[in-house]
Amino acid sequence: MTWSPAERAAAADLTALTYVNPFTPERLQLEHRLLGLPPPPAGQGWHLQGHGGGAHLAALAARAEALLAAAPAGGDPGLHEGIAIYVLYERFRARIDPLLGAGAEAPIPWWDDFAAQAGELLPQPLAQAGCAHLLACLIQIRRCFAAIHAQLVGASAPMVALRAACWGSVFGADLRRYRACLWERMRDFPTLVTGPSGSGKELVAQAVGASAYIAVDPRRGRLAGGAGQAFLPLAISALSPALVEAELFGHRRGAFTGAVEERAGWLEVCPAHGCVFLDELGEIDPAVQVKLLRVLQTRRFSRVGEHAERSFRGRLVAATNRDLAAEIAAGRFRADVYYRLCADHIRTPALRELLAADPGELDRLCQAAAGRIVGSALAAEVAGESAAWIRRELGDAYPWPGNVRELEQCMRSLLLRGAYRPQAAAAAGADLAEAVRAGSLGAEELLDRYCAQVAAGGGGWREAARRLGMDWRTVRSRALRRGGLRS
Repeated sequence: MTWSPAERAAAADLTALTYVNPFTPERLQLEHRLLGLPPPPAGQGWHLQGHGGGAHLAALAARAEALLAAAPAGGDPGLHEGIAIYVLYERFRARIDPLLGAGAEAPIPWWDDFAAQAGELLPQPLAQAGCAHLLACLIQIRRCFAAIHAQLVGASAPMVALRAACWGSVFGADLRRYRACLWERMRDFPTLVTGPSGSGKELVAQAVGASAYIAVDPRRGRLAGGAGQAFLPLAISALSPALVEAELFGHRRGAFTGAVEERAGWLEVCPAHGCVFLDELGEIDPAVQVKLLRVLQTRRFSRVGEHAERSFRGRLVAATNRDLAAEIAAGRFRADVYYRLCADHIRTPALRELLAADPGELDRLCQAAAGRIVGSALAAEVAGESAAWIRRELGDAYPWPGNVRELEQCMRSLLLRGAYRPQAAAAAGADLAEAVRAGSLGAEELLDRYCAQVAAGGGGWREAARRLGMDWRTVRSRALRRGGLRS
């Protein structure tokens, strides 16, 4: 038995399909070639809502089964293995899915069946531990798919690139290398997420954090313990520097006023394949940056008030809407911390970029937001009404300064009020400017209202304080006192 030249070419394409980043345009090109379809438009990527969906996947699975059945004995082991892994993945995909949300020690009742089929299909049968590791990787692939699709909706080119970047943060550029060695070393690759406020930086971090590797115990036919609390976020802008330090590193009893008991920090409780997320990294205090640099260099740290060293076992993901190059130039952010973070850099696009690349993105994003706001039963109706109102009343030129976060709040306003008035902050600014020209404000009221206007521009109290050259607590106090903002 041997492959024809056409079958061998298909086998090479199918093996490439097994290992390629599934969110890149290359993946869709391979799919179309294998199915005999016209080439997709340049730059287009696979997404959940299009490109044949389940029908295409079923056809690809059937093609893989046929190629594997016709594989020549003693042929190319790389092609044979790639197709066999694809077949195993498709055969067990439906049985893997219930494990995605399972807790620690979840049973795998079909483990023996998987091991038997892997031994039958792979050109070089794996030892029990190798077979368990292969299954753990396949489960992780399904988990990553689910996490990315749950958080990152859309089909525009910027969204295609964003999903591909998230996948790369989890598995790297080569799935074969990941399975061979990187699976236990990805924690040494911190991820930096940048982008404008409201553009989904935390969603990216959640997708990466939810895609943790969980080993399979072949002796008991179970997951070898869950990932624990795998995603541990810390909102830096909402805390004082002392509290940021205590939350991140932990503290001993009596280390500072209010430390009435010993406490482990996020770095300590994070499991081996978990993720600590530092939101708004650009606002972290310089003294804490020094301690963070040591963690990035050595994975070692000490609790506040202690000298004993502890080890960070997980992965670090950090996000900021600030221009870190400008922050470094201004002396507010350490260059050595940045260069420890920049190897894996993901940028989240602004909403206006998504809509400029594909106007149909508005409908997809409204559909996703409506599902979160009103549930699946009314999602299509609410999404359609919202998209129509936005196109009619705001128009294509509206810049969406609040990005996807603003879009969701726009939809909530439409549900509650039947309208959305996005120019309230601008109107307040115009009123303030008029009052300044008229000379009708006292010095204290002028500063209060100006603090409120700067804070309303987004970025949080600390960003407003940075722009004003004031302490963030003072900015908050003044903005809330007479500036018309709510805490």
